[in-house]
Amino acid sequence: MRQARKSLPWIEEGSAAENARAVLPRLAERLFAVGRKMVSADVTPKGLHQFRLEVKRFRYELELFQPCYGPALLRRLAQLKELQDHLGAVNDCETTLQLLRLRPYRKLAERRVLRKQLKALSQTRTQAFISYWNETFDQPDRLRWWTTYLERYPR
Repeated sequence: MRQARKSLPWIEEGSAAENARAVLPRLAERLFAVGRKMVSADVTPKGLHQFRLEVKRFRYELELFQPCYGPALLRRLAQLKELQDHLGAVNDCETTLQLLRLRPYRKLAERRVLRKQLKALSQTRTQAFISYWNETFDQPDRLRWWTTYLERYPR
């Protein structure tokens, strides 16, 4: 899943609004493409973690341009934050599982029970992420809702 992010061209003489209009819609398209792969393929914790980092970067990039868009951008940022939270919850389970492997300080039977519980929790949280993605992002015209807004409304 880890791909080098290509730099998108900035208009050196352009205003922040012109650059937002030129670049942010393409970043939204990229995010949607990767997100759709995450829910349509065999989802792995590592892949979800990489996607979480992509969501985080995109959210931070949008926050930089918030003065160009005003308060209407807050709704979209909140959706990205919630998406990031879902992905972070999955990553928390996986990180804890790795810690259990590295630090076998508990009895074997206890570790097995903990691993089983964490794997079940990770699956539940993965399903919650998939549901949230499908309900919030992968609806008809949702990508267009994002890109149209990002193209038309920077000032």
